[in-house]
Amino acid sequence: NINYRFVGIASILQAETCRVPEYQRSYSWTVDAEEQVVEFWHDLSTVAAGGQYFLGTIVMSKEGDSSLIIDGQQRLATTSILLAAIRDHFLVKGHPKTGFVETTYLVSETLKSTGTTPKLTLNIEDDEYFSRLVQREDSGVPNSKQPSQIRLRAAYEYLRAKIDALAAAKSEDAL
Repeated sequence: NINYRFVGIASILQAETCRVPEYQRSYSWTVDAEEQVVEFWHDLSTVAAGGQYFLGTIVMSKEGDSSLIIDGQQRLATTSILLAAIRDHFLVKGHPKTGFVETTYLVSETLKSTGTTPKLTLNIEDDEYFSRLVQREDSGVPNSKQPSQIRLRAAYEYLRAKIDALAAAKSEDAL
């Protein structure tokens, strides 16, 4: 049974618990000039003033309580990194929406859980690193070991710098 929904990526992160299957590749987007992360930021900042932007398709398959990401993992991971950068900017500034960003888009918690559960789980090579980067666990972000983890860190640092610059030029409301 195939269903099609036209929803925004924020709606997916808000409503779904997503998991990248083991067979999917590790994080591959880079921040080199005219590469994926730079293009992602450019496209989003171009339409941020009120337009709509088609980020691309995401193909998912239900498996238990979570959704397997068949296609679109790079977009979801990069969007989660962007949201983590916004959350971290808010945290430093003491902004009241810090917790909202985190619990709406990055992690979930139930009455039965003993902690938070990430809304997005990457493959086995990247997941621990990604979780610590996005969830900002007390144990901190470990040193990057794999090339994909170096790319995850670079994407976060690039997007965090862009977020800080945007907020400085306009305001936190622009985020």
